[in-house]
Amino acid sequence: MSRIQKTTGVVLSVIKYSDSSKIANIYTKEFGRISLMVKGGRQKQSKSGMIIDPLNVVDIVFYHQPTREIQILGEAILVHHFPKLRTDFDCLKYGLATVELVARITIEHEVNSRMFHGLSRILERIDLQTEDPFISFLRFYIFILEETGFELNLSECALCNEEIKTTPLGFTWQQGIIC
Repeated sequence: MSRIQKTTGVVLSVIKYSDSSKIANIYTKEFGRISLMVKGGRQKQSKSGMIIDPLNVVDIVFYHQPTREIQILGEAILVHHFPKLRTDFDCLKYGLATVELVARITIEHEVNSRMFHGLSRILERIDLQTEDPFISFLRFYIFILEETGFELNLSECALCNEEIKTTPLGFTWQQGIIC
């Protein structure tokens, strides 16, 4: 039996499906990464179809049925669309890289509210252009590594296991950070 659910999410990707519909991959606050069918979403008069676009933060209402892989979208309301992010090519590049990273690294239906908030915040940082978008992306990449259990050790040398006290550091692919 379907239950009506409401949540907030970031649209990760959209693909065309049939002549008039599309399927959206959305990372949500309460349900993790989900796939939604946007029926009639490719038609020009579709309000939900225009709102469901990669990088948008949306409030969605959908019909959740646990036995289905793809849920059905009922309604979508735009929360934020990051206008500056879409006009600067570097910002757009790193914004799309961020959502692609989340789409590939997360498991469907695995809830992680820190990941959702981190994703929302990094898109806002890139949109506000307070720093180089590459630096913002690296911050998010390190956050993702920590969140998934692959935290980098930047405090000690990989060769001698001593605390790194000098400023010039080296890096090798075989060992990692070295003094």
